[in-house]
Amino acid sequence: MSIAKHRELLVLTVVQSHPMHGYALADALEGGLGAALGMKRSAVYAILKRLAERGWVSAEAEREGNYPERATYSLSAEGTAALPDLVGACVSSGSGTLLPLLAVLAQVDHLPTHDRTSLLTKLIADRQKALADLQPFIGHEGASGAAFELRRRHLTAEVDVLKGLLAD
Repeated sequence: MSIAKHRELLVLTVVQSHPMHGYALADALEGGLGAALGMKRSAVYAILKRLAERGWVSAEAEREGNYPERATYSLSAEGTAALPDLVGACVSSGSGTLLPLLAVLAQVDHLPTHDRTSLLTKLIADRQKALADLQPFIGHEGASGAAFELRRRHLTAEVDVLKGLLAD
């Protein structure tokens, strides 16, 4: 199963729970669970376009004050019907955790000391920022709360490992 399907699943489940416009959705995903899948704003818009073309999400134009009209996305009946199959496909894919950091860390010993220190420092700063961005989502209940907590623990573990490598 490709990472694209996992990203689609995340967008669908967020839109199912909280219909919203694309900008707000991208904002929520960049600071929340979407960061675990490397989702950027442009990816969220591309996914929304694909899902709309499939009929899985519907868009309703809204205007707030003097702002330009924008689309608020919600899960359609077709999306509701497709969601269980997409969840099943993602769960049964056997892809495991997607950790691109592992590929980088495997090569870090081959870098000159200055480059190694610079890279590890940047990776630590990136993860600390991700932890700060995740903070507003901590405390949710249910499965989404568990997902946010898992992401927090994962980032914390990465920071600990990176700091250990930096200290060596």
